[in-house]
Amino acid sequence: MVVRRPVTGGLEQLEILYNHGSGDPSLLSVTWLSTVEGVLGWSWLQPLHGQADAFALTEQPTGEVEGSLTVTTHQGDQTEPLSATFTAKAVKFRFPPSSSCGFPEGDAAP
Repeated sequence: MVVRRPVTGGLEQLEILYNHGSGDPSLLSVTWLSTVEGVLGWSWLQPLHGQADAFALTEQPTGEVEGSLTVTTHQGDQTEPLSATFTAKAVKFRFPPSSSCGFPEGDAAP
């Protein structure tokens, strides 16, 4: 899941990757980035930094997922706590015809 927002002087992006396929959700990585001059990014990666301090994910009957997380993000030797709550719903996205590859509906690229 990726969320971007414009801020004074640039953009901020929060990326949350998790595995929910097994029915037992697990957090894989959290990255916060900024394009604002002088502001650096922070990241937490499960294989490098161990388990999240907290992670919960619930799938709703509406198809939405609700979740919360707390991790200790890293930037070199520095650390900083990051907490987030979210509600998201996957939707199908289709590029407009002017940007498509020209393949008809259902056809795969060769």
